Amino acid sequence: MSKQDDIGVSNRGTGLSSSAGEKGSGMELFVLAGVLVVWIVLQAFVLPKFGVST
Repeated sequence: MSKQDDIGVSNRGTGLSSSAGEKGSGMELFVLAGVLVVWIVLQAFVLPKFGVST
């Protein structure tokens, strides 16, 4: 038995993708797009309405 087996090294459940083909990479793209949309809406509409200069 190797030392690596004893430690139980695994990269499952870390949320890190090593390639674009893995499950979850599409979700990461949606999250990034969602953050970008929220940022643009805040800068263009919400903050100026409350008098915050952007």
